[in-house]
Amino acid sequence: MNGSTGHSSVKNQNNDNCQRESIFQTAGMVVDHFLSARENQDVGFPLTKIHTFNRNREEQEEVNNNSIDLFDPLFGPCMNHKDIKRTLRKNTNKKQAKSKRVNLKVTIAYRGADFCGWEDQRHHLYRRESFDHGAIIGQNHSSTLNNSLPSVQGALVDVLDPILNERANAASTPPDQHLSSEHTTRPIEIKVAGRTDAGVNAIAQMCRIRTRKTSFSDPHTNQTKSIDEVDTFVKYLVNEHAKKIGLGLSITSVEKVGDDFHPTFCASCRAYAYLIDLDNIETGVKSQQARMMTDIVPKLDSMLRSLEDQPLDYIAFSYGKVKTQTTFCRLIRARAGIVKWNQCDSENLAREAICIELVADRFLRRMVRILVATALREAYGVKSDCSIDCREEHLISHETSNQLLNIVKMRDRTQCARAAPASGLIFVGAGY
Repeated sequence: MNGSTGHSSVKNQNNDNCQRESIFQTAGMVVDHFLSARENQDVGFPLTKIHTFNRNREEQEEVNNNSIDLFDPLFGPCMNHKDIKRTLRKNTNKKQAKSKRVNLKVTIAYRGADFCGWEDQRHHLYRRESFDHGAIIGQNHSSTLNNSLPSVQGALVDVLDPILNERANAASTPPDQHLSSEHTTRPIEIKVAGRTDAGVNAIAQMCRIRTRKTSFSDPHTNQTKSIDEVDTFVKYLVNEHAKKIGLGLSITSVEKVGDDFHPTFCASCRAYAYLIDLDNIETGVKSQQARMMTDIVPKLDSMLRSLEDQPLDYIAFSYGKVKTQTTFCRLIRARAGIVKWNQCDSENLAREAICIELVADRFLRRMVRILVATALREAYGVKSDCSIDCREEHLISHETSNQLLNIVKMRDRTQCARAAPASGLIFVGAGY
C-alpha cells in the first residue's frame, strides 16, 4: 500500500461517517492547526475560553494545579502559573551521566482519522526470535496488516529505523519507499506516553527513541552526518515524508534527554480534551439542538467536578479485559466549558464548541470516551447509548450532580454509555 492508497481509504471512511462526524469539525481544525507547525510557523493558540463555570473556585485552584500547564497550547498560558512552570522545567533538565546511547524525547501531533491507532500492528517484528538464524520477515505494508490504515508508531518506525537502528543496513531504501520495504532486523522501539485508539487525535504526544549509532547516513544524499545532528534531522525527515504523502503526522519538537527518561513511567499525568461543535461550520449559526447543548454545560461541568481529587475505581469505564495492575485512577482535573475558535477571519463565522478537559494520573482503555459519553447522557437525563444525540426530548432535568459519581461507585459496566466517537478526542499532553 502506498501513501495515496492509504489516504484514499481515509477519504472513503470519512465520507461514510460524514453525518456522524459533522459535530467534530472544531476538533479537526485544532489538530490541523498543530500539524501546520511543521512549517515552523508561529501558529498561536487555537482556542479561547468564553464560558467557564465556577470561576472563583477555578481561579483559586489553578494556582495549585500543575495540570493546567498541559492545556497552555490550546488556550495560552495561565498568568498565575508562571512560578510552577519554571519549577517544572527545572526538574526536567537534571544533569545526566554520560551514556553510549542517544535518547530523544520527541513530541508529535497527528490526525486520528489517518491512522489505525498508535500501536504498530506488526507484532512479530518486535520479537527477538523472529530474526533468529537470519530469518527475513516478509513485506508488511505501511505498519499494518491486511492493507488497513497505518499506525502512528509504525509510520515513524518505517521512516526512522534505517537511520537510527544500529542493526539495520546502512544502505537502506529512501523514506518514500519504506511503505513497501521488508524489515530484515528487529526495528527500533518507540515508547509513548499514551497509546491512543483508532481515530483519536493528538497535539503533543510524547515519545522516546533511542540509538547507539555515532553517525548516520542521509538517505537522500548518502552523506554521513554526526549523531549530534540527529535531533534536527529526525524532525525534518519525518515531516517532509508526511507532507509528501499527505499524512497527518508532524514532529513538533525533538530534545536529547538522559537514559532515565521513559514517557510512560515518568509521566505523572496525562491530559485529554473532547470537543463538540455548537454551530454550523458553513454559517456559524447555532441550531436549536446546539442551543440545548449549551444549556446543559453548567450541569455537565458540575458532574465532572464531583470526580476530581479522589482515587476511584473506574473498572466500569474500561473496555475489554483489564491488563493493568489497578483500575483505580485519580482525576486531577475534570471540567466542561465553552470555547471559541480563534483562527476565523469573520466574527460571524466564529465557531464555538463544548470543551471537556480531563487530566488523570492514569486512564484505562477507552475510559475517556466512555466517561464523556456517560457524562453527556446523564446531563441530558436519559438512559441512551446515543450519548452525542441532542434531540429535543433529551433535554430533561436531572435531580443531582452526583449521578456520575454514583455510577463510578457502582462499578457496573451496564450502567455506562457506549464510548463517544474518537473524532472529537484529542490527546493534549503528558506531565513530567
